Amino acid sequence: IPSKRSCPSWSTLKDSIFMFGGYDGVERKNDLFEYRILERRWVEIKAEGGTPPSTRYFHACGVHRDCLYVFGGYNGRERLCDLYQFSLKTRTWTAIKAAGEIPKGRSSLAAEIYKNSLFVFGGYNGQTVLNDFFEYRFMCVNIEPPQLRKDLHRLLNHDQFSDVTFLVEGHRVRAVRALLAVRSEHFRALLFGGMRESHQPRRSTDTD
Repeated sequence: IPSKRSCPSWSTLKDSIFMFGGYDGVERKNDLFEYRILERRWVEIKAEGGTPPSTRYFHACGVHRDCLYVFGGYNGRERLCDLYQFSLKTRTWTAIKAAGEIPKGRSSLAAEIYKNSLFVFGGYNGQTVLNDFFEYRFMCVNIEPPQLRKDLHRLLNHDQFSDVTFLVEGHRVRAVRALLAVRSEHFRALLFGGMRESHQPRRSTDTD
C-alpha cells in the first residue's frame, strides 16, 4: 500500500489506476503503484530498466496505449519540464527528448491525453501563474492504405485460388464462387442453389 502522500499524479487504464510520486510531508516520491479495481488491492510496480524520473509532486501523468507518461512538477528546488515514458509491458523508463517549443518548468499544471496527443495547460513556474497551452504529439503509427480492392482483383483469373471458370466469347475467365455468390443473387442461385450448373466446374456464358 502506498504511504500517505499529497499531490501525486494518477491516471487510469482499463480496470487499473496508476499513481506516481507525491509528497508525504518529509520527502518527495518517485515510486509507481497500480490499484487493481476488480481485485481491490495495490501493487507496487518496480522498474526493470531505464532511469526513473526524479522525485516530485504537483506533476501530471497520463496513459497512451500501453505507456504511462510523466511531465513536470516540483522537486523541492526547481520546477521541472522533463517528460518520461514508462512502458507497462517492458517496465522500462525512458526520458523523452522532445522537439519543438518545450514548455518551461512548472508545477500544478493541467494535462490530458486526447487521441494521439498530450495537452498541457497552465501551471506555476515559481513566480507566475501560467495560462499557456502546449501539445506533445506522440509518434504516429504507420497504417498502410486499404488493400481489399487490390487483393480481390488478384483473385480474378488466379490459377490456384479460383474454383469456377466461365467461357466468355471464347475466352476462359476464372473466378471464386463464394465471392460471386455474395455479390449477386443470380450467381448465388446458379452456383449454390442446387441447379445442375452448380455441380460443374466450368460455366459457359452467353454474351449476346
